[in-house]
Amino acid sequence: QTLPQVVAILGVVLTAGGLSLRFAAIGWAYIIRGGKNKLVYAEDLVTGGYFATCRNPLYVGNILVYVGLFMVHGNPWVVIGGSAIFGFAYIAIVAAEEHFLRAKFGSAYEVYSARVARWIPDFSALRTSCAGMQFSATRSVLKDRVTIFGAGLVIVVIFALQNHQIARDSGNMAGAPVGDLWFWAALAVLLVFVVTATMAKNRLKREGKTAL
Repeated sequence: QTLPQVVAILGVVLTAGGLSLRFAAIGWAYIIRGGKNKLVYAEDLVTGGYFATCRNPLYVGNILVYVGLFMVHGNPWVVIGGSAIFGFAYIAIVAAEEHFLRAKFGSAYEVYSARVARWIPDFSALRTSCAGMQFSATRSVLKDRVTIFGAGLVIVVIFALQNHQIARDSGNMAGAPVGDLWFWAALAVLLVFVVTATMAKNRLKREGKTAL
């Protein structure tokens, strides 16, 4: 059981690292990019903050989160297969986005892509890229609350189910999730977090404060 436990712990660390990267990237410079009318879409070419360390810090964060969750699950086929599927998916997404950005922003994007790596962050550029910018933890929480909640929920549920299986195999059902205080406490914390963040975002919207 030692090796699976180590892998699970490493998975939690990796997931936390991915969430932290996303949190930091959004807090320094929020990027509006994604799909609109089933097409790739971007309002501006964001090159500051963590987007000066690598061109896709949010996607790198996502990949770390997914791989971490697969490691928490522990099944080698899930880790290998899941990581490969999401890796290929993001390679395809980034290829489509880069084609769009080159067409829309032209030489500005060419200069940016020549200066900043696609995947591997270079944090040596972080101090310069964040100079004059203001970090917004509020924006990070409100924009990324669903991702944080989802990752946390998956980890809690996986650990609960694993404990349930161990308890059933040992004949000690007192260790099942229903009897685990930590399970319900963790679930309550996650629910309070996402509900509170959602209420805060809705209040700001009502007040007209949408530029987070």
